[in-house]
Amino acid sequence: MRYEYGEDFSSLVYICTLLNCYRWTYYGIIKAGEYLMATINGFGIVMETIYIILFLIYATKRIRGRISILDFILDVVILAVVVVTTQLALQGETRNGVVGVMGAGLNIVRYSSPLFVVKTVMTSVYAILPIFAKSVMR
Repeated sequence: MRYEYGEDFSSLVYICTLLNCYRWTYYGIIKAGEYLMATINGFGIVMETIYIILFLIYATKRIRGRISILDFILDVVILAVVVVTTQLALQGETRNGVVGVMGAGLNIVRYSSPLFVVKTVMTSVYAILPIFAKSVMR
């Protein structure tokens, strides 16, 4: 890295992926025989936690505080609400189905979250393009 901070990178990608791994691990735990899903996503939890910690280490103090709050809300609070709600309100296959649909929805968020980074990259690239190339891109 050229600078010792996160520059303009967004941690939303890592936070959404961590939430997705939590959700699929939970699904693997509550669904009979899905230990492989729980194991694979458990490893994903470890990896994404490392990525978020590294991001926080290199982030500025202002960004570090904001990202910590966002991470706590998205990963801890939402997961706790999902687990408590599904455990208390749903039973058996209904619970599995609802947790599976929520996991599929989070997959959409997970795979679309890198698009937030595209805006930053395109803005940076657009700023250094020659005038001719800029007129073609408009």
